[in-house]
Amino acid sequence: MILTSILIPLFVGILLVAFPRLFTKTMGEGLDQATVKLRKIGYVLLAVAGIYFTVKVGDSLAQPDAAAKPKMEMHRLQATTPGDAGWYLAESTHGSFSVQLPIPFNDFTLTATEPASGTVKTYAVGAQSAEGIRFSAIKMPFLLGKTPPDLDQIPQDLARSGQQVSDVVKSSFSGWPCISFSVISSQSGAYMRHIRTSDGVIIMVLEYPAAHRPEAVPLKSRFLDSLKIKTPNPAASGNSAGGSSFHAEVPDRAVPEPQC
Repeated sequence: MILTSILIPLFVGILLVAFPRLFTKTMGEGLDQATVKLRKIGYVLLAVAGIYFTVKVGDSLAQPDAAAKPKMEMHRLQATTPGDAGWYLAESTHGSFSVQLPIPFNDFTLTATEPASGTVKTYAVGAQSAEGIRFSAIKMPFLLGKTPPDLDQIPQDLARSGQQVSDVVKSSFSGWPCISFSVISSQSGAYMRHIRTSDGVIIMVLEYPAAHRPEAVPLKSRFLDSLKIKTPNPAASGNSAGGSSFHAEVPDRAVPEPQC
């Protein structure tokens, strides 16, 4: 229960820091101020997760120093490892996955520790263009003794929170269960893909400001399909570790035509 309580603010905090435009309907001059405010909330949630560890574990185990605040370890900043056809190979240092990105990227790990379940690490690579187009791939671990997340529930939860969700496609990615969908607001949009592996969920997001949707559309498929997962999948021994199986099984229905 303690670990679940920290991962909820930890995950929401990551999303608020990385993709604040998905959580606001503010327009015009107030958008930048709203974005800064949401990012501050995200950092507060990350701090709350650390405080919860310190207080809750201290109360239950009488060991106030047994739990540490979540830490971010930056492995590479604005990395430019060459990839395919002019893109960059963004390989997570410890996350056993990689993606291709069109711009230099950051590679980092978030770590949280508590005595009952040990150390939990969240791995991420991400980048942001000058136009505000953001790319990220995050691997969230499963919790020991907990049921893996229901992928079908993810777009439903976003829709219930007021987001406009569309183009939901459920299939497999290299043999792993996968769901892809689009999220749109008046100021921004995002293409999202969640892949459930044997030890966690990989979350891929391409977020764009509404004004730059035409630039984001042609990047969507190449980014989402570039994922390489190193975790072996015995059920898909005949497939490669890349994203070609998803593309072959399901037409890319989630790509809308650019708006004029």
